[in-house]
Order: sequence, then C-alpha cells, then structure tokens
Amino acid sequence: MVQPLNMRTVLATVSGVKQYVQDEKIQISRRTITKFQYAGRWPDEYISFVGSEGRAGRYPDPERFFTAMHNKPDWYARKFIFRPLGGNGKDIREAVLYAYNMVIQQTRFFKVSTGFYANSLRIAINNSLATLTDLNNINGDAVASIYNVAPYAGAMEVNKLYYQNIGGVIFYAANMVAKKYPQLGVRFEYKAANSLPGTFSRYNVPVLRIGSRSNVVDSITKPGRNMRGRKRGKIYDYTNRRRSRK
Repeated sequence: MVQPLNMRTVLATVSGVKQYVQDEKIQISRRTITKFQYAGRWPDEYISFVGSEGRAGRYPDPERFFTAMHNKPDWYARKFIFRPLGGNGKDIREAVLYAYNMVIQQTRFFKVSTGFYANSLRIAINNSLATLTDLNNINGDAVASIYNVAPYAGAMEVNKLYYQNIGGVIFYAANMVAKKYPQLGVRFEYKAANSLPGTFSRYNVPVLRIGSRSNVVDSITKPGRNMRGRKRGKIYDYTNRRRSRK
C-alpha cells in the first residue's frame, strides 16, 4: 500500500537537495581555483560574485563568500563568478588604447563631423585629464575614462549613431573592450558633464571607464535608454557647416 506523502518530508528532501547542489558547487569552485593557483594561473586574492557582477552580490573575501553561499542553499541556481583582485597596469593601458583607437576609427567610418568630434575625445586617469603618453605610467589601481567633450556628444551618440546598429561609437568600444579584456572592469554610462574634467556641455556625457574589477563594476548601458533626456541639445554638422535638430 502506497503511503501518502508527508509534506514535511517532501520539504526536507527538497531543502536537502538544494543544500547538496550548493555544497557541490562550492567544492568544485574551490578545487578549480586551487588547481589554477598551483599552476600560477590564478592570484591568491580575488573577488567573488553571485548571480551577477554587481555590488549586491559582491564578496571581496573568498572565505566569507563560500560561507555565505553554504548558508544560502536557496541560491543553488545562481552562478558563481570569480574575478582577479587588483589590476594590471599593462592590461589597463592596452585596453584604453584599444578603445580610444576604436572610437576614432568608428567615428571616421560613420563620417561623424570630420574633425571636431574626433578631436574632442578626452582621456582622464583617476578623474584628471591625461594624454596617451601618460598611460605609460598607469598602475593597476588606476581608473581610466574615455569621453567626448563636444557639447552635443550625448545627442550624437544617441541620434546619429544609435541607429547604425552599433549603439554609438563609445558604446560599441565598451562592448569590444569587455569581450577582449574580461579580466578588467568595463563601464559605459552617461555622467553629468560637471563631474568630468575638461567638459563644457550642460548635458550628460557618454563615458567609458576601464580599470581593475576591484575599482570598476561592469555595467554597459545602451544609449537608447532615457533617449528623451539625451536627445536634448543641438547637433552641429561641421562638415556642411549647418546646424540641425534631431
């Protein structure tokens, strides 16, 4: 005779399965990390994330991360993400140069004002204006920013470039850098102009930030969001010497 299911027994079984799966994920993660550390392919210090690479699921201390995950078996389906702590100045420098050259290349490819817009591109290191030469002295704790100081930079990124199927030149560069340098933190967002050195726009400015994952949290916001606010301002076409409103 089949006995009726006891709800407490069912719940206990489900809870036990979740705990088992979570603990197995923890053990596999530990073994994999230790293996790579012995091979010299992973640092002793690293940042752990659960679910996604945001501040809410960020654990700088590996032991606290694994303890917290063991105590949260209901999170068994959330993925574990591990990123090196600190940064490599050489990688940051290469990523910034890669992004900078890509923005220039894409700007010229789409014939965005044949000089002024491209020449308005700026680099900042730790929120201070810098040159390409200054990148030679960059260290692993630095955060580099790439943005355009043209007064219509935000509108240009949304209006003229958003519909080119790349989402804008700086947005495109951010995605390419994120793919090529997964060990770094890459962030693309719109910032108030007065928060950036050397800007003279009263509208928000598209900014690409690159640094170590301990200093830059990944987030790439598509220019099409909040389009009403970013369409404000006038776009100057310096090729034809005319001014148009999108």
